[in-house]
Amino acid sequence: MALWSDQVEEEAAQSLHYEYEKGLTLIQVQGRTFRKAHVHLVATTHKPKAKRAKGPQQSVKGHTAGEEALLTDTEADTDESAGLNIHFDNHGKPGGLNYSLAMEVHPAFYKHLIGIKGQMRAKLQKDTDSVIDIPKPEDTTQHVLISARTKRSIASAKRRIDEVLQQSREKLPFTHFISMPLTSLKGSVKTFYDELLSGFTSANTRGFDDSLLLPPAQLHITLLMLKLYSPEEVQRVCQVHLCMYNTLTES
Repeated sequence: MALWSDQVEEEAAQSLHYEYEKGLTLIQVQGRTFRKAHVHLVATTHKPKAKRAKGPQQSVKGHTAGEEALLTDTEADTDESAGLNIHFDNHGKPGGLNYSLAMEVHPAFYKHLIGIKGQMRAKLQKDTDSVIDIPKPEDTTQHVLISARTKRSIASAKRRIDEVLQQSREKLPFTHFISMPLTSLKGSVKTFYDELLSGFTSANTRGFDDSLLLPPAQLHITLLMLKLYSPEEVQRVCQVHLCMYNTLTES
């Protein structure tokens, strides 16, 4: 039987301290000494994969740099249709077309929205999953009605209609012009007209007629040609014109 002495105790303490510094622990089992290593268990949590929403998705920048988030169709409805005066009919319409939006469109654009044999309207309705009602010539209203099952379809149809209106505007005739009257030259122009008419008549000049001459009171210089097809457009131009006139006269 071994005796436990102070020297053995000191050596055991030093060994214990040495092993502790190395990250090990000494344990005794049935009189024998064993080393026990420290094991660190790391708990992992498996997050379920998010199901990908059906249908088209949009990728947008997040609030932090480099962050991106996927918007589902429902979330995209809110962003794309924000600010539109979309009406919802909770009584239920055929085909579930409960959402609608009325767009004020001048009749001059109707033929461009309909297209040849209705091809343009059919394409717009198919691409945006909506129904587009265009007034007939005998109708007094100037509102194109968009009906759809979702707000997103309403917003998409409106955007496409705006694109068609913008492109077709280039094919429409001018409706207004801005001119600068030359009233100060009215006397000189009248004298010139009198001399011209005294020397040239329809009898001695082929194709000449006094109706070709603009009355002196209407003499002007055309500055700008415009295509204004709504009262709002006319009002905006009038406001800009008045502002410019006040600025020029004051200076």
